[in-house]
Amino acid sequence: MTLNINPAFSYVLSGILIIPAIYLFCSTAKYFGMDRAIEIDHFYPEEVKKEAFVNQGIFKYTSNGMYIYGFLILWIPGILLQSKAALSIALFNHIYIWVHYYCTELPDIKMIYKEDKKRLPNKE
Repeated sequence: MTLNINPAFSYVLSGILIIPAIYLFCSTAKYFGMDRAIEIDHFYPEEVKKEAFVNQGIFKYTSNGMYIYGFLILWIPGILLQSKAALSIALFNHIYIWVHYYCTELPDIKMIYKEDKKRLPNKE
């Protein structure tokens, strides 16, 4: 309770953040697959190369749903607990996730799908 905000605001904001995160997790389970979600492409790129980018569920709105919507969930504990420390940790983790995306994930995607440029994710 190191933030002085109205508890109703923290509940509403947390509710707003959880909606796209839940939609992402449902879309991932149904359309994307948990193997791909845990980054099997880094370990078996030849197998994943045969699979197309998913464009159903949340992935029809963005090719990068995991990073854009999934990690919103990191902010919820800090908002609900009104904790500056928890929000600082969420910020660090969110930045760190994007560093991972640009330094690890995106180069692998470009390598795996280099022959088929139209299958590469949109720039976001």
